[in-house]
Amino acid sequence: MSPIDPSKESDLSQALGQIPALAAVPQSAWSITRLGGITNRNYRLRHGDRDYVLRLPGAGAHQYLDRAAGFHNAALAAEIGIAPPVLFSDTARGWQLSVYLPDAAILRTVDFHDPSILAAIGRLIGRLQASGADFRNEMRPFAISDRYLKLAPESRLLALRRQAGREQGDQQEGQHRSDQPLGMHHDTKVTAPFR
Repeated sequence: MSPIDPSKESDLSQALGQIPALAAVPQSAWSITRLGGITNRNYRLRHGDRDYVLRLPGAGAHQYLDRAAGFHNAALAAEIGIAPPVLFSDTARGWQLSVYLPDAAILRTVDFHDPSILAAIGRLIGRLQASGADFRNEMRPFAISDRYLKLAPESRLLALRRQAGREQGDQQEGQHRSDQPLGMHHDTKVTAPFR
């Protein structure tokens, strides 16, 4: 990916100037690259030994995300060791700064067919659920993914959702995974240490 000039993106420039850990470095000194994301615009920021992920809200994301709950839950996930530390968050603006994990990788459709990756995901979710942390909001993964996919259809994610629907249909009659809440909201796309 090509480097980004912060002077051409006003909210990025504002975040660089107003978040204390970032404002200590001249904007032109940061090496900035865009990372993937569905509901956020994510940037990797590097300068010397500093390596961060800056999350800025995507257009209209405030309509379907509870940023306060998301930031609270991200901080709790970091405390129990399954997410990077949150260094800064501003719920009014939807900004979040966290440590970049250089060994993390984005999961691909094929990864969900790998028993070792599924086991690692299960262990992480198990740690999250067993932590006793007071997570805010509840997440109904299938309902939320359906809502996201209506707003931003992406072929890779649509394929994952179809696969999840088939597996959901294989369960015993009367049991519906989509009705089972998970006490979390954490965007793991950028920070997931699964593989």
